[in-house]
Amino acid sequence: MNLTPSVTSLEFSLENWQGLGEVAFFSIQGQIKISIDSIEVETEVISHSQYEWRDDRFDKVSYKNWGLWEQDVVEVFLQDRATGSSYYEFMVSPKNHSFMLKTITPRQINWSPMSIELQSKTQLSDNKWRSWMKIQNPFKNHLLWGNIHACLGDQRQYYSLFHETCEKPDFHRPYQFQKLGWS
Repeated sequence: MNLTPSVTSLEFSLENWQGLGEVAFFSIQGQIKISIDSIEVETEVISHSQYEWRDDRFDKVSYKNWGLWEQDVVEVFLQDRATGSSYYEFMVSPKNHSFMLKTITPRQINWSPMSIELQSKTQLSDNKWRSWMKIQNPFKNHLLWGNIHACLGDQRQYYSLFHETCEKPDFHRPYQFQKLGWS
């Protein structure tokens, strides 16, 4: 990974949260590009069996999509530790529904950051879902911390770039975010 202030690019493969012994029904690969103006995340999710992607009850307006994480989503968590402990969460579903949230205190104080632009595109095929998110960079000239996750399937499976040290998935643990690169 190149961590110089200009453009940081990181290719990734998300690992099944449940670990060894658990059959992974999905494979997730992607790339994150971080620049001073934007953060772009491209992912490809492949289902290893016949699967109908879930997210039908949501809106194209992202702030209306509270609860989207209960459907099939790819999530990006971003934090600039130099400016405090709050962090942002961005997500997109297979049918291009999106949601963004700024968390001040996990599970207590949240708000939807309407001033940050989030663009997304998705492409579906029989067993493949490709997504692209472009996030207006809220952190100029800082080292970004975060994680990338996917929540998928009828019998929920959780995938993560960096695994947290807890018994069950809880992605709202900013103290366990890892360095992603310079913005």
